[in-house]
Amino acid sequence: MGLLPSASTGESTPVFEPIHGSWPQAKGLNIANPLAQILSVAMLFEYFDLKEEGALIRRAVDASLDANVRTPEIQVEGGAKYGTKEVGQWIVDYIKKV
Repeated sequence: MGLLPSASTGESTPVFEPIHGSWPQAKGLNIANPLAQILSVAMLFEYFDLKEEGALIRRAVDASLDANVRTPEIQVEGGAKYGTKEVGQWIVDYIKKV
């Protein structure tokens, strides 16, 4: 669930968000999985025909998963513990290196 982006498009304003919506109870706790929101941004870029940028975001998310940079609910057994900020920053750093 924490990896599913979504898009609601129609005749006027499109909306891109995680399929599960927000989790306001997690505000400020550094525990929410940011990957679905980040993948929603990839969808937004692709929607506006920024295919390369969307693909780069998807590669960054895939790379974070491959490197086990994940929030606890999807971390492999024995993997390091990362919070929302750390996962997001890892993805930003990955994109900056490209």
